This record gives sequence, structure tokens and C-alpha cells, in this order.
Amino acid sequence: MVKAQYEKMLGDKIPDILIEKEFNAINTKFQDIVDKIIDRFYSIIPSSIKEKFETHFHFTTIDSKKIRAHIRRSADKRFYGIFINYSLITILTKIGKLDVAQIDPQCLVYCNRFPNSKPSLDDINS
Repeated sequence: MVKAQYEKMLGDKIPDILIEKEFNAINTKFQDIVDKIIDRFYSIIPSSIKEKFETHFHFTTIDSKKIRAHIRRSADKRFYGIFINYSLITILTKIGKLDVAQIDPQCLVYCNRFPNSKPSLDDINS
């Protein structure tokens, strides 16, 4: 089911990307983040529910320009795949950084739009 969903989402556009851990369109660099979210999720739910999720759900990322996440159910209705598009995580990460910088501009270490100085609060807000 997961393989079929990747093929549907990406078709023949799966890029050959080789970075440190051999990330690609199916194993994106955000998979570690998704895994940490899942670990946190599992740490706060009862073990009986955790077992059901571990048995019936697969969480993963897809390297795609579409900003969305979606759930697909297997044809036999026993399993679910949760696909979080790489672009959604990217945009949420950027928005999160801007939110933090607005609240505490001192925490901003570097901004590529202002490579030689720190942006002001007005710069961040615009």
C-alpha cells in the first residue's frame, strides 16, 4: 500500500538525491522529525492504543512540492498510511522559526536574507 501511494504521488519524478544518509523522495531528511513526533505521541498514549497504532499505521514523509498531509487506508481496511509532504514540514518549520524570532529576536543567530547583520523586529515582521 505504501509503495503504491508513493508511486501515485511521485510517479516517475523520484529524484536521485544522495545526502549523508542517502535520503531520497521516499526517505526524506524529515523522517527523523516524524519519528520523534511519533515517539512523543506513543509516550503519552496508553500502551493498548500504542500497540494498535504500531500494528495498523505507518507514518512517513514524501518529497513533494505539494503542501499537505494525508491518510490512506489499505484496500482491506486493516492498515493506514499517514503521508506528510516534505513541503508542509518545510513551511511549518519556517513559520515556527519566524514565530520564535518575533517573540524573542535575541534567539536569532543567523538569517540568510541578512548575512552580515541580524534583522530587526520590523524586518522579521515584514
